[in-house]
Amino acid sequence: MNLPLLILRPEPGATATAQRAQRLGLVAVRYPLFEVRPCAWEAPDPAGFDAMLLTSANAVRNAGPNLALYRHLPVYAVGEQTAAAARELGFNVAGVGRSGVQAMAELMAARAHSRVFHPAGHDRTEFNPGPLVIVRRSVYEAVEAGTAEGLAASMPQEAVALVHSPRGAKRLARLIPMIERRHLHLLAISPAVLDAAGAGWASAACAPRPDDEALLALAAALCK
Repeated sequence: MNLPLLILRPEPGATATAQRAQRLGLVAVRYPLFEVRPCAWEAPDPAGFDAMLLTSANAVRNAGPNLALYRHLPVYAVGEQTAAAARELGFNVAGVGRSGVQAMAELMAARAHSRVFHPAGHDRTEFNPGPLVIVRRSVYEAVEAGTAEGLAASMPQEAVALVHSPRGAKRLARLIPMIERRHLHLLAISPAVLDAAGAGWASAACAPRPDDEALLALAAALCK
């Protein structure tokens, strides 16, 4: 019997992941633990930067018209989904990171970038910028959605849970009592997400690179 897949990321990512899962023959259940909302933000002078860093497709989707002010900048995106969202809006993607934001920052420094604009979420993974000067703006926030009771009602007896962010992993751990974690196999999109989830799961593993395709390939092997 195939294990169902529990998708916890916010929309529209949850639907996109569910569609990819269904193409792989997996049964997907969506229960987003957060809802993404745009934030009002003040755009810094575009002339002050030589590159833009994108660590989430949500930043591209929710930044609004001001993001177009930076279309002249080369974009460095963490993950292929983030890169694809940037390309759709006409940005030139100069690099796609497959090992997380720290490796991307090191690549940008190696390419002699110095001042970097980073539109991001209100809650984000911190990293060592090294010689880079990073100017951030919070262009979206993820507010909590769902309840422990709702998650329990949506969750099959045994399932594989996909976790896409450290904050999502921490919230899942708060919602699932330790005694019930033995029924849930956890797959994380990065080592940081895996660490944030804590212990006690039926099994826990990390995707070999931080994107949906790698995560779902891991899920397909486990679910079947």
